[in-house]
Amino acid sequence: KKLIRALHENHMECVMEMYFPENVNQNLILDALRYWVREYHVDGFHLLGENLPVTQIAQDAWLRRTKIFCAGYENAVLKHPCHYPHLYVYNDEYLYPVRALLNQKNGGMDAFACQQRKQHQYHGFVNYISDNNGFSLRDLFCYEQKHNEENGEENRDGSDWNLSANYGVEGRSRKQRIVKIRDRQMCNAAAVLFLAQGVPLLYEGDETGDSQNGNNNAYCQDNPTGWVNWKKDERYAWFREFVTRMAAFRREHPVLAADMPKQLSDAKGTGYPDLSYHGENAWISDLSGERQSLGMLYYRNEEDDGTEGEEFLYVGYNFHMGPTRLALPKLPGKKKWYLLMDTARERAPFLKEEERVDAPRIELCGQSVVILTGK
Repeated sequence: KKLIRALHENHMECVMEMYFPENVNQNLILDALRYWVREYHVDGFHLLGENLPVTQIAQDAWLRRTKIFCAGYENAVLKHPCHYPHLYVYNDEYLYPVRALLNQKNGGMDAFACQQRKQHQYHGFVNYISDNNGFSLRDLFCYEQKHNEENGEENRDGSDWNLSANYGVEGRSRKQRIVKIRDRQMCNAAAVLFLAQGVPLLYEGDETGDSQNGNNNAYCQDNPTGWVNWKKDERYAWFREFVTRMAAFRREHPVLAADMPKQLSDAKGTGYPDLSYHGENAWISDLSGERQSLGMLYYRNEEDDGTEGEEFLYVGYNFHMGPTRLALPKLPGKKKWYLLMDTARERAPFLKEEERVDAPRIELCGQSVVILTGK
């Protein structure tokens, strides 16, 4: 109780991850969750297990004011508005298509675009690229295979389906070429995560470059393998700063996390769709086949949220190994495009000063993400 009070005093919430075996009585599950809310004032639950009474939990009088995270819900539950948003879909559906593109594992832009824009009027989505089950973010770009030998199960435990890559050397490397691409991929992953519409989840320690030495099932290691030492590695202070900037950028631009799903059309007759896709030519983009680059233009005006003015935000993704060019749609009046962030800028993706882009297209380096604003 003291811990939860301290969290609340510091504007943090406590969500309990709770697993219930299949044979547990459903009424007992409801009683247990109510107890944690009533006695400890927890803010929500991440529910794991089989035969969970998810519908009853979502509609329970005690639990409707808490956040409920689980793999899925019945459609009937998701069709009704809630005065207090509290239902969140929490599963791996974001992880796999994004990893596949980042690490050149036959990912598709259509699936990626859907994941970046997915949103629902009455419930949320939790997006993550790494979490407590699997590789850390740094290891995702350092290891092609899992290395769980120390777990004592002859490396048979842990997932074999990781969609990871080592970029030439398994594990740690001092080769600058490899270090640079791994650093950039970490930035790309963080940028992609914070630019998606759903709720971004960052695994603890990922912002400090934490590594589990290729172990993707470290829960059984009660030793430094699974620990997070927040101050141990200042080599990744630059990445911690980048993650901080990306989180701040998301907060400053609510168009990236709007409550309502994008319509992909000019539904309000303002002159621009709320979200549009662009390729080598503006307003035209083929998301099929082997295509691995995409421009996404977000548009917001005062009718959307009551604020003054309008906002144009353009995100360019290039998952190709080599450079590519993406068209920049023409802006109204005297507005011009300005480059704000480019993950190809080593260890300092956010520009100190915005750079005006007058050309109708922008060239992206291989495996990079850019952000531009129109003003």
